[in-house]
Amino acid sequence: MLNTAIKKMEPFSDSKGFTMIEVLIAMTIFLIGFLAVGTMQISSMNGNASARMRTEATAIAAQHAERILAMDFADIDASLAVYPIVQGPYTINTPQITSRADTPVLSAANNKTINITVQWNKRGKDNSVTFSLMAVDM
Repeated sequence: MLNTAIKKMEPFSDSKGFTMIEVLIAMTIFLIGFLAVGTMQISSMNGNASARMRTEATAIAAQHAERILAMDFADIDASLAVYPIVQGPYTINTPQITSRADTPVLSAANNKTINITVQWNKRGKDNSVTFSLMAVDM
């Protein structure tokens, strides 16, 4: 004889799966972490770009300082007529020259303190680097 009785299926009490709510909570936690990493990446890229521009400005100021120091001491004042100079996004302002006579070795006639300022604008914010050097006529 054929047994036609239908057995009722009972759910397993130790089912091994995730519910939809568990999956959504895990995805939300993962997304929050992923957004934090993305924000950190953008912040580090902006910091690196700012540091690169500051380094370039310092190198430009150092190049102009070397050019000034290579000149004859008497010609330094006359060489400033070419300033300000625009070099890419950077503007090299006219160097400021002052003399110091605060030691017995230095008199106002044989030394010049030269301040070279390089300015640039990044995203509407003005930035600058000032490079100072002293030229002494011995």
